[in-house]
Amino acid sequence: MIRDSLAARGDLRWHRVLEPEVRYFALVFPAHYTAVIETTDDAAKRFVVDSWFVDNGQPAVILPLEDWQKGAGPDV
Repeated sequence: MIRDSLAARGDLRWHRVLEPEVRYFALVFPAHYTAVIETTDDAAKRFVVDSWFVDNGQPAVILPLEDWQKGAGPDV
């Protein structure tokens, strides 16, 4: 699993990977899943890592999980 390989390589020093999250736009649109990371400090803030907003090969968009669940996206 990708989360295990990132952690094993030491690539996640200040974050840990959580289970993917989903949001729904409306009944006519499909669900949208994304990766979630959480800080390892006492605050334990959660963020989404979502490449859906950008072209393939571009850096993914990082947003607070709560904002993303409310429909937030990048200011493009």
